[in-house]
Amino acid sequence: MAVEIYNPVYNQYIYFLHKDKQGKWKQDEVYKGMVEIVGELDSLAGVCHSRDDGYILIVADKKDIPVLAHECLHAVCRMLEFKGITDIESNDNEPFAYALDWLLREILKAK
Repeated sequence: MAVEIYNPVYNQYIYFLHKDKQGKWKQDEVYKGMVEIVGELDSLAGVCHSRDDGYILIVADKKDIPVLAHECLHAVCRMLEFKGITDIESNDNEPFAYALDWLLREILKAK
């Protein structure tokens, strides 16, 4: 199933795609578009892909927190780069930390 999440600070969308409770992919337009880009999704634990208005995050199991965090990290890095924030290793990495915190919370509360 796909969930659309909007970040007003970065003016970007995150389209989060995961399997439903029965372990099936919802065959919606986001799913179909991602199959065209990355191929068969059943073989993936997770992937992050850029698009014009934001990013598509795919995680087979929403409860797989390590994979979810891994893919969120990719999305957040790209969101910040889009706004010109590229040095996340400096002493001021709070924008990165807040954006990652926000995205993880939004995804975990999504149905």
